[in-house]
Amino acid sequence: MIIGDTDLTPYGPSSGGSTTAPSISPAVRDAAEKMKKKLISAGGAILKSEENNVIYKDGVVASKTNDKISLEEIVKNVQSDFITHGSREENLEGYITQTFGAQFAEVEVDTLLGNVTVKRIVAAHDIGRILNRQTLENQFHGGIIQGLGFALMEERIMDEDYGKVLNQNMHDYKIPTMLETPDIDIIIVGDGDEKANNMGVKGIGEPAMIPTAGAIANAVYNAIGVRIKSLPITPDKILTALNSNN
Repeated sequence: MIIGDTDLTPYGPSSGGSTTAPSISPAVRDAAEKMKKKLISAGGAILKSEENNVIYKDGVVASKTNDKISLEEIVKNVQSDFITHGSREENLEGYITQTFGAQFAEVEVDTLLGNVTVKRIVAAHDIGRILNRQTLENQFHGGIIQGLGFALMEERIMDEDYGKVLNQNMHDYKIPTMLETPDIDIIIVGDGDEKANNMGVKGIGEPAMIPTAGAIANAVYNAIGVRIKSLPITPDKILTALNSNN
């Protein structure tokens, strides 16, 4: 595999809309299945066995007479490169495949200072087949933390006369740190979606982020009884809303 060199790899679309895994993995699987057939065919030829009498398992090609050859030996014996091309199949007609989920937030609000502390976020999503649990959870955590920043901290301040961003550095543009990150519980709903693609995979990049701010805002409303209708939910907005309600 060649990674990270655009001079050597074919053109690909941008990564967005939570479509990377459900777009790329089916093509990779297609190419891998074709490669598997080539290796079985080559192994059968080396073992002098008909291709339909050969099986592949755990990196070894074996004939019904129990002759075996490893993939490494097959590649060494064949004086040519093994090359395959894979592609993603078309979407099934009449179906729209999406990721669905729900998120919940537990917050504490200091009504004297207006500070909001998010204690816990629970995210339950139907994301299809899990390819890698660790990277999946990393995406959940990353999206949720971004949503937390959107809800409570991130605010672009503009000079309206000159069109200049006034807080264009990491000192003045606030984002969450480990100190603000709450406990995060992840619940995977369902299994592979056979109508999505040959891998049953769906995306989780944006879906983990999008509901987070709404869940936090609703939790703040349930805590103080006043709805904050603009983001980020900052202490001044909390105190103004509480004083106005009184």
